Amino acid sequence: MIAVIGLALAAGPIAFAQSAASAEASAKLPEFEVVTLKPTDHTAGVMHLVGVQLTKDQLTMNATTLKGLICVAYAIPYWELAGGEPWMDKEYYDFVAKLPQGENSYNLRHGNYDIADEHIREMMQAMLAERFQLKFHRETKMGTISVLEQSGKPLLLVQSQMQAGRPNGDGFGGVGAVEGKGVGIYNSSMPQFAHFLSGNILHHPVIDKTGLIGGYDFQSKTIVTAEDIRSGNTTSMWAPAIREMGLKLREATGPVETFVIDHAERPSAN
Repeated sequence: MIAVIGLALAAGPIAFAQSAASAEASAKLPEFEVVTLKPTDHTAGVMHLVGVQLTKDQLTMNATTLKGLICVAYAIPYWELAGGEPWMDKEYYDFVAKLPQGENSYNLRHGNYDIADEHIREMMQAMLAERFQLKFHRETKMGTISVLEQSGKPLLLVQSQMQAGRPNGDGFGGVGAVEGKGVGIYNSSMPQFAHFLSGNILHHPVIDKTGLIGGYDFQSKTIVTAEDIRSGNTTSMWAPAIREMGLKLREATGPVETFVIDHAERPSAN
């Protein structure tokens, strides 16, 4: 069963506080060939396809805040962020980057707010340091985590047959709820699904221990109503779906990390 949202973390000493001057921050990171970053046009009638759009040549994120960019670049959920100033999650940017080609072969698997390829994320990290002057440190305590694993019941996940070339890019995988149908996953890997559960449902770390490789499709039998979606009662929607999949969430204790923003500046014009 899914744990109650908002469980308090177990008290414990900070395991470490990693400085932004650490090897992670100071090491030379790969860079995009070209980056365009500009404030989002909020003119009435202007449409934006939000979330990650990724092809073998280009990464695009429209109408995204600095904190949104940080979450994708460092593969962390929003609840893990701390510090910073109000503008960092109130001012929106359109970000377009050309990926270096040549001998590079990128993993194009991505969701609305996650990218699997470590090198692309490292390019985003370099961009954040250069354009936003981002500085941060990490803090870790012991607290509540969840482990996503197979339940031992029949596995109803289906290996995805989704074709490439979707609007969000070649390797897109989604997770969501559809009114009148149910919750589902579409070409989603289990690490992606665990990331979704962590960021949107449980608000604490979720570790994938399913042992399942590749992308999967699943549509729950439980019907989702408009009231379910309006109420935001996501736990009631996803708990039965996870059981239907043949999976379970096991609560445990483990390291819970916080990404603390120490400094950032509004980006300079292109």
